[in-house]
Amino acid sequence: MAASRVLLEPTLARSGLGPVAAAGDTLVIREWTDAGPSYLHIHYSDEGRLAETQGVEVSLVLNEAEPIGAFVGISISEPLLQGGLLLSVFGYMVYLNPLMAVVAFAVFTPQLVFVPLMQRAINRRVGTRIRVLRQISAGIIGEPGGGADAGSPQDGRIQSVFALNMGILELKFSMNFLMNMMHHIGLAAILALGGYYVVTGKTEIGTVVAFVSGLAQVNDPWGDLVNWYRDLKVTQTKYDLIVRALTMLRGRDSQDGQGAVAPL
Repeated sequence: MAASRVLLEPTLARSGLGPVAAAGDTLVIREWTDAGPSYLHIHYSDEGRLAETQGVEVSLVLNEAEPIGAFVGISISEPLLQGGLLLSVFGYMVYLNPLMAVVAFAVFTPQLVFVPLMQRAINRRVGTRIRVLRQISAGIIGEPGGGADAGSPQDGRIQSVFALNMGILELKFSMNFLMNMMHHIGLAAILALGGYYVVTGKTEIGTVVAFVSGLAQVNDPWGDLVNWYRDLKVTQTKYDLIVRALTMLRGRDSQDGQGAVAPL
């Protein structure tokens, strides 16, 4: 049986010719018959694709599925608890002094802008890291020596994962720095406004102390809510990648099991 190498398109059978097998990068024509209508039965036979499939499966089982399950446990309880605490403290502040409550709320308003922006950048890096980790898993399975040989593409992939991890950490710590800075700016604003009100006789020192204490009580549940939001977005990114991977694997399984039948 003769074989011809092609890039993507298979070699088609023609009337009067003998059996032929055509190998491509991902497809190989296995057989046909000249009796009646001729068909090509196309099956996947690419070892690289097999290693990639197994690498994705290993990554899904060992690294990607568990964090999603862990987040499900706090997906509802955490925002209800921390959100309830925030509403209670802010309600008490509004009761004491509406203007100072508005100042305290304004401190957190910029975080509604820079937190989502920075989180999108984190999500992009998380998605890229997952794809590179899948490539590393595929390389361990499919490359000679598990990709440990000198000059293997695994070295570059591992360096990429390290760079992505550092980028994620830099964004997370930068976000924490900005959030802490906004919190302390809020304390300074409350003390300045409260001091002015005390001097002019519009409020008492006890009210200012209550606001400072309340702002400190707001910081912890607000930080927990932001962490929950960050985990939510990262989990959504991971879940989307898992769904795509499973869809791809199911498609490959159906093609490998049934083959694609192309009429001549």
